[in-house]
Amino acid sequence: MALRDNVRPKVPDTATERALLDGRGAFLGFLIKRLGNRADAEDVLQDFSIRVLQRKDQLRDAERMDAWLYAILRSTLNDHSAKARAVTNWPRRWRASRKTGPLMRRLRWHGSAPVMAV
Repeated sequence: MALRDNVRPKVPDTATERALLDGRGAFLGFLIKRLGNRADAEDVLQDFSIRVLQRKDQLRDAERMDAWLYAILRSTLNDHSAKARAVTNWPRRWRASRKTGPLMRRLRWHGSAPVMAV
């Protein structure tokens, strides 16, 4: 029990961490508006937060922190959208190449899922 009493939540020690905490609601609202889905928005927000913390030494002008944060947020959102498009397009490319190779000739295709021919 004594150990638990000594554990306190970590207090942000940099301006970047403070800006992330203070702007969380605004960032999440920005993402929900563009993605239309809270779960995806929270995933992107998490990726964004990690990127900001990894790059906090790159901030040159603390007065322009909001612009810097939103630039990283837009970049993270663009990367998320590109990944989502790649996953959506993957089955079409996969099905287009299913006619080649000896293993592929032994598979029967039901929709987009292969079933091994017996």
